[in-house]
Amino acid sequence: MPIAYQDQQSTVADTGFQARVEAGEVIVALAVTSVAPTGSPTAPRYQLADRVITQPDFAVTQFCWAIVTRPQLNDITQITDTQINNVISSFWDQVAGALFPAGP
Repeated sequence: MPIAYQDQQSTVADTGFQARVEAGEVIVALAVTSVAPTGSPTAPRYQLADRVITQPDFAVTQFCWAIVTRPQLNDITQITDTQINNVISSFWDQVAGALFPAGP
């Protein structure tokens, strides 16, 4: 069962949760930049990685929402760092595309 909307909002606003997500973002960003680009190094996924490395809180809100809206993570108090990192990794390209849309 998904987390209630009010609990989702409270969790996204929680600075302790934000700090955990920020740490996860940096870990994933470093992983993205450590792999040879399969496309253009200016592709959104690399732009997001560069931004997160230099400004770790850049996409915290977007990734917090991605995490709390996962139906399989139905108990906020039990979300592990591994689950946080897995959600960030799985939504990395989607968030990157939204924040750094490709040109026409």
